Amino acid sequence: MDIKRICMYSIIIGILLFLTTVIIPQFKFLNSLPIDLSKWLFLLVVSSLFFIANIKWWGKIVSLILGLGIYVGLVSMLDL
Repeated sequence: MDIKRICMYSIIIGILLFLTTVIIPQFKFLNSLPIDLSKWLFLLVVSSLFFIANIKWWGKIVSLILGLGIYVGLVSMLDL
């Protein structure tokens, strides 16, 4: 079933987006690095996930949109 994979990928994307935009920038050591670690971490994991993923193109787009919704839900629930 593609529904299970879409849900799994969207949860991964939502949590990873939350970690890379809210949690990781709070660490002072990671901000002192010459590269933007949170941006590259998100891009590498999501791009490798979609290259390896065995779902159709529309499933990947739906999982991105649902992941964004999960991210907005996490930020609004945690009031960060």
